[in-house]
Amino acid sequence: MTDYQQPLISPVEWSGLAVSRTTYDAVQDRLSLIRHEDADYLSCLQRIAFCVIGSVSNRVATSRDSIAPIIGVHKSKMYGPLSLTCLISALTSSIFQGANVEAYEIRSKTSTVLSDIDSTPAWNEIQLIQKDVRRRFSDLDDPVYLFSGNSVGDYGLRELQKARNAAVQLTDSPIIRRLQVYLNGHTKQSMGICDERFEDARKHIINEYAADLQPAVFAHLQSIEITPAPRYTTTPTSPRLHSVGNSLQNVPRPIRRLLGADWIELDLSAASLTTAISVYGLEGDAPATWREQGIWKSMYDATVRTVTFDVFKTVAKDFCTPLLYGRSFGYARQELRKTYLRECGSEIPPPLYHWFKENILFSRLAAKTAQRIKDYESGRVIRDTLGGHVSPGLGGKTVQHIRIAAREFVLLEPVIDEAIRIRESTQTWKIVLWQHDGFSIHVKSKDPARRASIVRGLQTLVKVRGEEIGIPVSLKVDSFPNQK
Repeated sequence: MTDYQQPLISPVEWSGLAVSRTTYDAVQDRLSLIRHEDADYLSCLQRIAFCVIGSVSNRVATSRDSIAPIIGVHKSKMYGPLSLTCLISALTSSIFQGANVEAYEIRSKTSTVLSDIDSTPAWNEIQLIQKDVRRRFSDLDDPVYLFSGNSVGDYGLRELQKARNAAVQLTDSPIIRRLQVYLNGHTKQSMGICDERFEDARKHIINEYAADLQPAVFAHLQSIEITPAPRYTTTPTSPRLHSVGNSLQNVPRPIRRLLGADWIELDLSAASLTTAISVYGLEGDAPATWREQGIWKSMYDATVRTVTFDVFKTVAKDFCTPLLYGRSFGYARQELRKTYLRECGSEIPPPLYHWFKENILFSRLAAKTAQRIKDYESGRVIRDTLGGHVSPGLGGKTVQHIRIAAREFVLLEPVIDEAIRIRESTQTWKIVLWQHDGFSIHVKSKDPARRASIVRGLQTLVKVRGEEIGIPVSLKVDSFPNQK
C-alpha cells in the first residue's frame, strides 16, 4: 500500500460532487459564455471539475499520462509534475480564454504558470465550488450534483450509482471476478462508516493540508460521503481492481484510517520483489536471512545504517519498483535520490547511494527483467498466471505489469475464497476495501484476542499458498486498531 494512489479521471457522471443550487446556476451561467467552436457544456464542465478535484495528492503532483487526455495536449508537451494550483490556472485559462495550454511554461521546479490564478475568468465560480465541497452535502442549500443538476436525493443517488455500475468492467479471470462481485455487493450500510468520522476527517484536512490542496481533498471526501461503497473495475492493461472515480481506495491514508477507524489493514510484504527473486532464481544474490526476516529487514541489516529502517524501506521500494517494471537503472537512481530528499530533506549520503548502485541483487534483477520483457515482445502470446492470456501487442512492460499483479491475486486467492465463504455463513468478518496488494477487513467482534485470531488465520492462508507456489511471502498487519 502507498500513502496515496492517484484517482482515475472519471467521466463527469461518475463523480458524486454536490454543490448548492446557487453555485450550480452560477457555473451554468459561466458555461453559457464559452465561445469555443469544439466545446460543449459537458466537456467544459468536466474540465472545471477536474480543476477542482483533479489532484488530491499530498505530494502536490499528478500524472502526465492521466492529465494529457483531458487537456488535449500530448504528454510529451508537458513538463514535470502538475500541482492543483497549476492545473486550475492553466485549464481555466484554456477553457474560458481560448488560450493554448502549450503556451504556458509548466516546470517541475515551480509548478506554476505565467498568469495569476485569481485572474482567470472562472475563478469566482471555482471559489464557489471549493466553498461548497468543504461542507457536508446535507448542509448545503438545495444541494444538487454539479455534473448532472439532479437534486441530491434518492433519484439523484440512484442515477449516480447506475452510472458507476455501468462503468464496471468484469474480468474474465475467475479469481478476480469472484472478488469483484463480492466487493461490488457492498452498500453504504455494510461499509459501516458513521457520520462522526467524516467530521474527524474534515478537521484533519483543515489542520494537516495546505490551503491550495484542501479543496481537492474536501471534494474527494464529499464524494465518499455520498457513495461510501466503491465500485471496482479492471482495465485491459492491468488485472488490478481500480475503483470507479474517487473513493476510499485512493484517498490519502490518514483520511482512510479516520473513516475506517475500526478496520484492520493487511497487505503482502514486498510481494513483487519476493516473487521476482523466486521466479528469476536470484535467491543466491539475496541476503542469507531474507526468508526468515523478510527482504527489506535483511537488506537493511546489510547496509551502512545511516537512516532508520522505515526510511530505508521507503527509498528501497522506490528504487526497486522501477527495476521490476523494466525501467532503467538511471531512472531508478533518480527515484532513489528524489525519495530520500523528500523523506529526509537532504541529499542521500554517498555510502548509502553507492550501496544501492553496486548491489548485485538489484543489477541482476534489472538484467533478468529486461530479458523477460524482451521475450514478451518476441511475438509470442504470453499466458498469465490467472489462466487467461495477454497479447504481446500491449508491449513487454505492460505484460510484465500484468504478470506481477496476477501473482498477487494468486497469493491472496485463499483469503478471497474465505471471505466469500464467511459471508455466506457466520459473517464474523468481511473485506470492506481492496488496495491492490492488500485489503482492509471489518471484524464483527470487538475482542482484541478474537480479532488477532482472525488475522493469524488469514496470515496462515497466505503463507501456505506461498509455500505451495514457491514464493516465501507473508501477510503483514499495517493497522490494527484496538477496540473496547
